[in-house]
Amino acid sequence: MTKNQHLTAPVARQLNLPLTNLRSFDEPAGKYRRKEAVQEALKRTLRSAQLSREEIADEMSRLVSEKITVTHSANWTAESKNGWRMPLEYAAAFYVVTGDPGVVKAALAGSGIGVLDDKDYALYELGKIVADERQRSKRKRQVMETLGI
Repeated sequence: MTKNQHLTAPVARQLNLPLTNLRSFDEPAGKYRRKEAVQEALKRTLRSAQLSREEIADEMSRLVSEKITVTHSANWTAESKNGWRMPLEYAAAFYVVTGDPGVVKAALAGSGIGVLDDKDYALYELGKIVADERQRSKRKRQVMETLGI
């Protein structure tokens, strides 16, 4: 071997998994297209909000530290503005300002992921606690029967 010859390691290749292994393989194309549903939820929330579009935009701007204008919200809801969509990172601020989780719910619909506000989450936690208590009580009865108590 000469000084100028270098040993080269084999090149690593990415192996592709068969598509049949993907969870989404059996889902029809377009099943999770949520554009129209999110747009409708935005329209509905903006129509029913107690604040004006300008007040919503101003408060969202403050919360996300980026300039959001009434024109942005108009573009997000206009059917003719196909390329304009509310960025996902604004969804939390939109919910906090309007109090309506409809946009996030519309985006996640059909995915198996749900959205709970603080009150609903507390009810969920209470339900888990009650279910756990019932399970422990059942197990306690089984053990007591085994011991003959």
